[in-house]
Amino acid sequence: MSKTLIIPILAILAAPSLAHASNQVGKVTLDMELGVGGGRELVIREPSMCEAEGDSRTDVKWNRNADSVEVRLHLEGVPYRPSFCFDVDPSTPYNTYPLCVDEGRWQGWFVNRFFTRTSNWYYDSVTGDLIANEFDLPGGPPPGSIPVELPAAQMMCTGFFDPNPSNLKVHYQFDFGYHHMVDFLGSPGTLVGILPYNLFDPSSIWLYYTYEILPQSEAQDFDTTLAELEAGVGGFSFATSLEPVPKPTYLLTHDELMIGWTESYPDYLLEPLPDEAFEDPDCGTEQIYVPFI
Repeated sequence: MSKTLIIPILAILAAPSLAHASNQVGKVTLDMELGVGGGRELVIREPSMCEAEGDSRTDVKWNRNADSVEVRLHLEGVPYRPSFCFDVDPSTPYNTYPLCVDEGRWQGWFVNRFFTRTSNWYYDSVTGDLIANEFDLPGGPPPGSIPVELPAAQMMCTGFFDPNPSNLKVHYQFDFGYHHMVDFLGSPGTLVGILPYNLFDPSSIWLYYTYEILPQSEAQDFDTTLAELEAGVGGFSFATSLEPVPKPTYLLTHDELMIGWTESYPDYLLEPLPDEAFEDPDCGTEQIYVPFI
């Protein structure tokens, strides 16, 4: 069975011009999977989740005229306010993460531009060291820096949610809007880059999340996502993560790297890790180490 099911209501992908169609209405059902991750993420695969893996889904519904892109979660076996710690601190010089989450709550992440946009990252022109993304330099780039334009993904958070503690089921929905997509914070989300931390060291490639609130001018229009799909590029994805509540300011715009359910459309954009990435390939919560090169 296919991991995703697309239900075109107005022949979405066959429309001659998505940007000028009178309306775009559609739905994609994502059959959520466990075991997707990268870097030093903690991949959460608790027994209750593994048992329910085939029964969890996320519906992504859009309606252009109603200015709506809505995600609806139907998850089973979700642990109620669990606590986990990283074995190895996943923090980088640019992004910091709490070592432990105590009685955490779940949050969703919708990626509507899957490395189909770009952004400028600034590097020291002498040492080649990464300084920051353009949006994390509110005072402008420092002297002696050079911009490098690189691909970026853009993701937005939902609010926090819990499963029903009696049956561990989640039924939750969040609407990002259609023409001016914003997240739970009212912001356009965060940009994600996979890039070298030093221009002269190809082995330094790692993740970077913007941490300042993006300007409203960076809010995306879902017409762009649909046009990219029609052209055979890009796509979107949805993932869940366990978060500390309240979240520290430095973590507001992105996730804690404790990852639960994940899936993408098209589904080949994100795949579960191979068995050899885990000590227990069948089930179990583990911090992985999967380099990006």
